[in-house]
Amino acid sequence: GEPGGEEPAEEAAAPPGPQLKQLQVSVAAWNLQGHTVGRADMQALLPPGSDIYAIGTYSANRSAPASIIFASKAGFEKAAAKHLGSDYYLARSHAYRSMHLMIFAHRDLRESSVTAESGHVCTGAFSADLGATGFGGADGSVQVVLTVGATSIAFVYVRLPKGPGTSTRNSHLMRVFETTPLKAKHWTAQQFICMRNRVVLFGDLNYDVSMDRATIEEKVAAEEWESLVEFDQVSSLRAPLSQHLPGRLAPPCDPARMLFMCFDEAPLTFPPTYRALGTPRLPGWPTRVLWKKDAGVECVSYRAPLPAGCSASRHQPVLAELWIPVVEGRPGAARPGQVGGSSSCAVCTVC
Repeated sequence: GEPGGEEPAEEAAAPPGPQLKQLQVSVAAWNLQGHTVGRADMQALLPPGSDIYAIGTYSANRSAPASIIFASKAGFEKAAAKHLGSDYYLARSHAYRSMHLMIFAHRDLRESSVTAESGHVCTGAFSADLGATGFGGADGSVQVVLTVGATSIAFVYVRLPKGPGTSTRNSHLMRVFETTPLKAKHWTAQQFICMRNRVVLFGDLNYDVSMDRATIEEKVAAEEWESLVEFDQVSSLRAPLSQHLPGRLAPPCDPARMLFMCFDEAPLTFPPTYRALGTPRLPGWPTRVLWKKDAGVECVSYRAPLPAGCSASRHQPVLAELWIPVVEGRPGAARPGQVGGSSSCAVCTVC
C-alpha cells in the first residue's frame, strides 16, 4: 500500500456451496393381477440410461390370495437384475403380501455412500368395510428410503382400496403416512413428507373419474383426455383451493387434500390405463406417479409404456422418468429449506 496507509483487509472467502448431482430416476408402477412380467414388459418398464430404478407392483407373478402365503418376489428381482446387467445392483427390496417394491441403483452411486431402509404399512387389515380382501392385507404400502450422499429419497408405493367416492381411500392414504415405520413416532404425515428431501408417491391409488360410464366411454373414444382430467379425483385433490374443478369432492381442509397438495404430477396425456370392458368399474387412471413439490425435480416423460391391449392385466403400467437433484456429502446435510432440500413444506400445513 501507500506509505503511511493501511493495508486493505482481505475479504473472507465464502464457504463452498453444496455439490449437486442430477440423477435420472425411473419410477414404474403396475397392478399385474397375478400375471408374470415378460421380457418385453421388462424392456418397457426399465428403459436404459437411468441411475435409479424404482419398480412397484401389485400381484406380480401370483394372485393376491396366494401372496398371503408366499410373498417373496425373488424370481422377479432376479429377472430384473438380469435385464439391467452388471452395471446395476439391487439396493433394497421389500415385499408385503401382494405389494412389492424394488430399487436398483447404478454401481457408480456406491461412491456416494448409498444406504437404504424399508418398511410396510397394512391398512386393509384395519378396515371392516373392505371385506375379505381388506382383512387379507390387500391394501397399504411398501416403502424404501434411499439415501444418496446427503439426500434422502422416500419411495412410497401404495395400494388403496377401490370403491365409490374418495373418503375411504383418503383415510387409507393418511394412515400410510401417519403410521409408516420409516419416520419418528411423533412426526405427522406432513412432517414425514417435509423431513424427507425427496418423496415419490406412486402405485395403485385407485382414484376414479367422477363421471358416468357413458360419458367417460364417449370421451375415451374421442381421445378427449383433457376433459376427463377435469373430473379426475387425484387432479381434484391436488388442485389449488382457489381453482374450481367439477370433480371436486373433498372439503377444502380435508387432511388428504392438504397432503396431496404437497405433490406434483406431470400432465395426463395418455389414455386411461384401466380397461373396464365387462366390469362394473369405470375407466380411468388408477395407477399414478407423483413427487414432492420441488423446483429442482423435473419429469421428462410420463406415459403408459406398453401398447394398448398388449397387457394380460386390465391395468396398464405407468412409467415416470424424473431428474432428481441430490447433494453430495454426509447423510443429513441436505436439510429441508436448503439447496437440495425442499422449500415447499408450508403447503402441507396451511389450509
